[in-house]
Amino acid sequence: MHKKEYHCTSSDENKRLDYVLKTVFSEYGTRAIKRLCEQNAVFVNEKQQKASYKVKEHDILTVFEPERSADKPEIRLITETDDFYLCYKEPFFHSEYQKGKNTLSLELLVHETINPQYILLNRLDFATSGILVFATNKHSALQWKTWQREQKISKKYFALVEGKIMQNFSIKNKIITSNYKNVKVSHELGERVTLVHALGTNETCSLVDCTIFQGARHQIRAHLAFLGYPLVGDKKYGAKTSDYTTLKTIFPLSEKKPMEKTAPLYSFTLDNYQKQSENFCLHHYAVNCPDFSAFVLPPYFNILTNPLQSTILAAYEK
Repeated sequence: MHKKEYHCTSSDENKRLDYVLKTVFSEYGTRAIKRLCEQNAVFVNEKQQKASYKVKEHDILTVFEPERSADKPEIRLITETDDFYLCYKEPFFHSEYQKGKNTLSLELLVHETINPQYILLNRLDFATSGILVFATNKHSALQWKTWQREQKISKKYFALVEGKIMQNFSIKNKIITSNYKNVKVSHELGERVTLVHALGTNETCSLVDCTIFQGARHQIRAHLAFLGYPLVGDKKYGAKTSDYTTLKTIFPLSEKKPMEKTAPLYSFTLDNYQKQSENFCLHHYAVNCPDFSAFVLPPYFNILTNPLQSTILAAYEK
């Protein structure tokens, strides 16, 4: 733990604790101070205090900052503009800061190392890899929401599913998100559409390209499972197997080095997936909006055969 102290003066009298901390420790942004208070890492006169505590002269403020791990992952930038910052989330890594927990997340890393004012615009499940988008200011965050309502943003995913999918289709059944752990799919039509494009298949599973516009939580997972094609390994939505040897049959190992269409590109091993409790293969590979387009290869790209590599790259070119 890193320990930082500050002795309050008369000029600090009756000011909120979080305001004084932000003023004194300028390296912390507003959100970082809020997180430290939520994590009970801030003490006044050796007692934990909330962010709203009114400071008194002669108070001693102490901040205990967690040690930064030497193996803390670096942020992998995909692209950035004046209004948006896009980076890569690895599978089995949290997107969003979890209140009251010390769990590492990409949102936390961005706020700590890039800018604490950046606003997370999309979220990916723990096992899902791909693109996370941040707004650099409130105006661009509002613009993003407007584009979503107008369905001017398309988000594309690669998914490995159980069953043979030989043709393209779309599904627009209503998604019910009232249950926190699992969402339900109704037989009624709703506003959220998932477009599914077949890319490759073997006897037990298929690789598909999914496109959504104004997405809902677990939309792709729930929609595909509703049609009888749960993601391989996604036991939450009815998958029968988590045997990732299926990857070796639909994705025979290729000796050729991967085609570096765009960075970042990461090595993939089956062990990375098989050791996780939530171990489906879902990758958010592209996002298109009026301001920009971005693309990132899936982590398993390096084990695909040449035809499937070409198929994946062609999916983006469309």
